[in-house]
Amino acid sequence: MALTYNDVDLKNNTIDIKRTRLYRKEKGELFNTVILDDPKTKASIRQLHMTQRLKEALLDQFEIFSDERKVVTLNTSNEIKEDDFIFRYSASQKYIGKTIRDRTTNGAFERIRLNAGLPKIKIHDLRHTHAVFMRESGAPLEDVQDTLGHSSIESTQIYAKTTPKIIERASKQYENYVNKKSN
Repeated sequence: MALTYNDVDLKNNTIDIKRTRLYRKEKGELFNTVILDDPKTKASIRQLHMTQRLKEALLDQFEIFSDERKVVTLNTSNEIKEDDFIFRYSASQKYIGKTIRDRTTNGAFERIRLNAGLPKIKIHDLRHTHAVFMRESGAPLEDVQDTLGHSSIESTQIYAKTTPKIIERASKQYENYVNKKSN
């Protein structure tokens, strides 16, 4: 939710993670102010590779606001303006262009979850799913750690639980290795 257009490099297919969004004030003196902070750890500051699927989704998002934004890169100062953020309201006339509130994101996710017939999960649970899928695809635990921005492998092990598919893949890799050694 803290991603800005300057964090995305479409040419090199990378995304820089350098800040976290705590919340958007919904009442009081700082109404509608986005509160940003540094990530939890140094390891949380990272550069991620952007898959083609993600790139296409971001390009679709960029196009929503393309009339007001003539270029993707802008604002080189340290100040971040509201229209620098990627994830903003596009449908609600009342909030159009404002950064999306957490409860809006959570509400939309809940509707999608119900329509898909999924068990009770939260958006944050998708980090666990992503970590397990990375492991099942063959990614080493250290790569999962880097992607999630964890400073310790122990944190990553909580997210990237070992599944039967991971055990089977490791067993097959070991068997192939031993067979090559004995030939």
